[in-house]
Amino acid sequence: MSATSYVLVLGRPFGSLLVPPPWFRDRMLLVGDAAHTSHMASSARIAIEDAIVLTELLQSDVPVSELLEKFVARRYEHCRMVVESSNPNGDMGEKFEHAGRRPGRRVGQGKRCPGGAYIGG
Repeated sequence: MSATSYVLVLGRPFGSLLVPPPWFRDRMLLVGDAAHTSHMASSARIAIEDAIVLTELLQSDVPVSELLEKFVARRYEHCRMVVESSNPNGDMGEKFEHAGRRPGRRVGQGKRCPGGAYIGG
């Protein structure tokens, strides 16, 4: 990167979400980030787990309403634990902001960049 080049740093505040049960209404079910999301790189993993559990349940001869209740019963506590354990890291965005580096600003290598902040010097 040359001294005059810059990059755009895009950032958003960290956040997590855990929709309280039930995660379904009629025949519609929330799964993955629609029902639960964390910022510890676990969202994809628990969304895949949701898909595995749902696939197992769909292979049974259970009525849809009962199937959806079983799905939430199997998934809620694990998802709650993942989301709640990710919360201690949730203040990282604030620490970044307080360090003088605001998300969404252009930054370079120790130089002031057009419309940007100082970094590295």
